[in-house]
Amino acid sequence: MEETTPTPPEPQSPAPQPTAPKPAAKTDGKAIASLILGIFSFAPMVGWICAIIAIILGAMSIKKINASAGALTGKPMAIIGLILGILGLVLGLIWTIVMIVGMAAAAVEEVGAAAFVVSSLV
Repeated sequence: MEETTPTPPEPQSPAPQPTAPKPAAKTDGKAIASLILGIFSFAPMVGWICAIIAIILGAMSIKKINASAGALTGKPMAIIGLILGILGLVLGLIWTIVMIVGMAAAAVEEVGAAAFVVSSLV
């Protein structure tokens, strides 16, 4: 009888190690602030200031989110805040121009009416 030598069992691959959970991506605070200020950029009196700050924060947030390699989220909020800030600023400028032109026209009209009254008295 022939003796057979037992073959050693094949090594098994080690059991997969559980991976640590990935930390959840955080929303950039500047993106949230940009969105809120972009909305407030349509408010009278403070719209200009809110619009300028929304534009700055939106641009800074987009740059920071792109550089974070997925650690930060909120890019859509930053983009919307940036767009709303630009729209608020443009509409604020148009409104200011319309108001200045309207006040100038009213002033010219009053001066013309006053000159007519004075000339009719003479």
